[in-house]
Amino acid sequence: MEPKEYRPAIASRKAELAAWALALVTCGAWAYVSLTGQFVHRAMPFVSVLLLIFAVGNSLANWMDRRTRIRLDDQGVEFENGLRHTVLKWDEIQQVQVFPSSWGKKVRVIGPQKLFMFRTMGKVKVQGEEVGRLGFPQGDEILRLLIENANLKKETSSQQPAGAVYYYAARE
Repeated sequence: MEPKEYRPAIASRKAELAAWALALVTCGAWAYVSLTGQFVHRAMPFVSVLLLIFAVGNSLANWMDRRTRIRLDDQGVEFENGLRHTVLKWDEIQQVQVFPSSWGKKVRVIGPQKLFMFRTMGKVKVQGEEVGRLGFPQGDEILRLLIENANLKKETSSQQPAGAVYYYAARE
């Protein structure tokens, strides 16, 4: 197999900038009101901290997306996202689980003591208009190559939630 490297679709940073702007405005307003000795409503610190947590979480997610990659070669699969680095040889992959989602399929690759997850391409729509993409554009290809090269057998789960098309691939 010729080595292949895949990267996810990178989201716009507009949401991250908006989250930071809101967090800074509310924290700034809270600080100003506090320093001028005026009454601070109970909700102000709560909202300020909550918006700050959202901004940090959004920045972390964008940072991870920009460092995420999946590499497939003759030896196996390598997954990296800035926080996690997982290497699995083809014969170490015990199971691949696929869960339906409105924004692409969620895929979990399980080894003896390691696992990693990724998402196939999903389109984020608001009122019928596409506003973003997330996941791997070649996610279905990655999934197919994982199942084929690890010699897994595709099966449908007997424990499916109503209406879900959950399936997995495992060793025979």
